[in-house]
Amino acid sequence: MKVLVAVDDSPYSKLAIEQLGAGAWWGDTEFCVLHVAMVPTVRQWETWGLDVDRNMREKVLAEAQKLVDEQVGLLQKQVTAGIKVEGKVLESSEAVADTIIAEAVRSETDLIVVGARSHNGFDRIVFGSVAENVLSKAPCSVEVVKSEIKDTDKKSRAVKSSGNHSTTDRNGKLNENNHAHGVL
Repeated sequence: MKVLVAVDDSPYSKLAIEQLGAGAWWGDTEFCVLHVAMVPTVRQWETWGLDVDRNMREKVLAEAQKLVDEQVGLLQKQVTAGIKVEGKVLESSEAVADTIIAEAVRSETDLIVVGARSHNGFDRIVFGSVAENVLSKAPCSVEVVKSEIKDTDKKSRAVKSSGNHSTTDRNGKLNENNHAHGVL
């Protein structure tokens, strides 16, 4: 089974990695931890009225690789020895969800896993959701590991897993599950 784990620098991605690591996986499972590095084009910089930073691409890609290496290391520590775990950074100036889906198609992925926080209606309308777009457009099964950030005070934040996740099968049927981890 090929599992594509899309990560960013949020605690939601870390939670998804931790939950995957806690699962039981067969010896032929292959994980690819993917981060889509958003690198604006020169035209985008100019459109936004910003000075073009010629070193920004290298900075963004270096940070992205560091993030992926950390997440790969975390997952490797948790899964059974012999399970293949690799990392990949893709550079894009397009929508993150579309880039994730294109990589899933290219690599013939069986399952895409993304971490997500619970959005209220307004947040979803304004900000959209990478997880929601992947869930609705992916050609394979998708697992969304949902969590909430609970403000305990302005300086500290804790991740609380809801224990719920949503998946779609290859036919796009949505399944809501109320357990910590499951694979279709």
